Amino acid sequence: MIIYNTYMLLENEKENYVYIAETNKIFKINFLIKDVLLNKPATEEEMWKRVNRYDIKVDIQEMIDKLEEMKLIYERGDRIRKIEIEKLDICDMTLLVTQKCNLRCEYCFGDGGEYKNIGIMSFEVAKRAIDFLYEHSRNTKDIVILFFGGEPLINFEVIKRSVGYCKEKDILYNKKTHYSITTNGTITDDEIVQFLRENNFLVQVSIDGIESVTNANRFDIHRRGAYSRILEGAKALQDKMVVGARGTITPAGLNVSENVTHLLEEGFAYVHLAPANNMLKENDFEKIIENYFLYCEEFEKLLLEHKYKECIARHNLYSILREIHEGKKRNVYCAAGFKAISIDIDGYIYPCHRFVGDKEFCMGDVSTNVFEHDVIYNQLYKIPEKCKYCICQSICSGGCMHDNLLLMKNINIPAECNCKLQKFLTEQALKIYISLTDIDKKYLFGEESCYGG
Repeated sequence: MIIYNTYMLLENEKENYVYIAETNKIFKINFLIKDVLLNKPATEEEMWKRVNRYDIKVDIQEMIDKLEEMKLIYERGDRIRKIEIEKLDICDMTLLVTQKCNLRCEYCFGDGGEYKNIGIMSFEVAKRAIDFLYEHSRNTKDIVILFFGGEPLINFEVIKRSVGYCKEKDILYNKKTHYSITTNGTITDDEIVQFLRENNFLVQVSIDGIESVTNANRFDIHRRGAYSRILEGAKALQDKMVVGARGTITPAGLNVSENVTHLLEEGFAYVHLAPANNMLKENDFEKIIENYFLYCEEFEKLLLEHKYKECIARHNLYSILREIHEGKKRNVYCAAGFKAISIDIDGYIYPCHRFVGDKEFCMGDVSTNVFEHDVIYNQLYKIPEKCKYCICQSICSGGCMHDNLLLMKNINIPAECNCKLQKFLTEQALKIYISLTDIDKKYLFGEESCYGG
């Protein structure tokens, strides 16, 4: 009995291809293999009959061996993704230096940035967290600290002292710490801009798109829209460094293409959008997919015009293209709880910032040096049932744990609305990828790429 893996047939004007979901690999195929994959003969005899229609001498066993080598077919049996429970190096830490914010964004997963525990992180807690990171990063030379909130720049003094402390630790541990920050941009000043520039911060500003879309959900305690203040701060940052935009898709901002184009025109180096799952309805996702179709068409147009920098800036599609190009297989959606952790203002450890305050997912405390990897490992030991035969299993691998928890009450069960969106983008990326020329790949992914991570 021949069992077929999950695949997608692709073609351009010249060639036929097959994408194999389990391995995240694309192969060029001939018309015989295409015929087999279109008809899926269940036995060797049926395959022989299928191929023999073309009156071409073919070694069926050789063809089967080739299909097995490509992992297009496999032996009958359940395929379960095992995740080894081991102590991984922690190389990425989010420091919630504040659990307070000067804005009140409608969709905020952190209860107005407070996470039900308003306050700011002391430098002593920050030091213990940094010590924890250096001790648990072991042999990893490059580590990352993301300063987060709330609005992290409210606690700028602790950010400054933390960076100074890291520089001392880098020398002691022979490591290199890279810094990033996600901010709403409303309280930047000359000192902050200069500090971020001097320390090579990767800066991401939270903004959703055009003025009306941003103001619909990002406002202060008096419900005054924050768009103009956000953009003013972003411009001050853009004058000195590369700044990305992180937007949220809401019912007020379903026109993805319009919002992305606007933010790029306003000087952001790249734009990444994520749906506000706590606000969107099923029909909203249908409209989002419709708008992403236009977004993908514009991406293809930019490719034809060799505007590679503008392609790379459209992060939602480009990031998938890059994963396809690299051919790496994802075991989990992200590193949360594995190689990445988040620390709240009191020093408690969580898989990521979105879980802060949920004691069920507390993994320990930097004050006592207690750290329990099993909080996450024990819940992600196999691929979700609905993902086993999904075309984007190696790109998505079950989706964001917190989105799953929010929508399905289980970190290991992805919601159908997110699945549909991920499948659409993955299929569009695959169709685009097989049309790329060697020159395209050189400028998108190779030595000429302006990709900044």
